[in-house]
Amino acid sequence: MREKVMRIAPYAAWMALLMTGQPYWLRTVCAGILLLPWVARNFKAFKIDWIGALAGIAVFAVWIAPESLGWVQTGEKEAASYPLIQLFGSAVVIATAEELFFRDWLYNWLTKSWSRPWAAALMLLLFAVEHDKYICALVAGAVYFALYLRRGLASAIAGHITTNFALGAYVILTKSWYLW
Repeated sequence: MREKVMRIAPYAAWMALLMTGQPYWLRTVCAGILLLPWVARNFKAFKIDWIGALAGIAVFAVWIAPESLGWVQTGEKEAASYPLIQLFGSAVVIATAEELFFRDWLYNWLTKSWSRPWAAALMLLLFAVEHDKYICALVAGAVYFALYLRRGLASAIAGHITTNFALGAYVILTKSWYLW
C-alpha cells in the first residue's frame, strides 16, 4: 500500500494544484516533497542510463519540431515567473511523478482488468490528453513506455527527465515561452 501511495501521491498533488490554479512553484514544492520518500528508497538503484537519455533527446526533437519546422503557428505566452524553478519542476519533479504514475502504477493497475495492449493504449491515451501537444505527447509516452518495458523504470525516468530538461533549457535560452 505504501509503495502505491508513493507512486500516485506526487502526480495527484501536482494535478490537484494545477486544477485549482496554484502557481508552478507551489506544485513543484508540494509534489517534490511527496516524491522524497520514493527517491530516498530508490536512489541507490539508479545509475545514469545513456539509452534513456538519448531517447529523451529524440523526444525533445519531436516536441519542438512542429513549431521549429513552421508546421504550426507559435502563440504568445508570458515568460515564466521563476524559470529555474519551472525548469527543476518540469525536469525533475513532474517527469519523475508522471513516470511513476503512468508507466509504473497506472499501466500495471490497468493490466489487472485489461489485456496488456489495451492497458498500454489507454495509458498512452491518458498521458497524451494530459498534455497540450497530443500527438507529440503520444510519441513521447510511447518512447518512455518502450524504455520502461525494455530497460526498466529508471530508463523511462531518465528519458523523461532528459526531454524535459532539454525542453526547459531551450525555452529559457530562446525565450520560447509558448512551449511551457
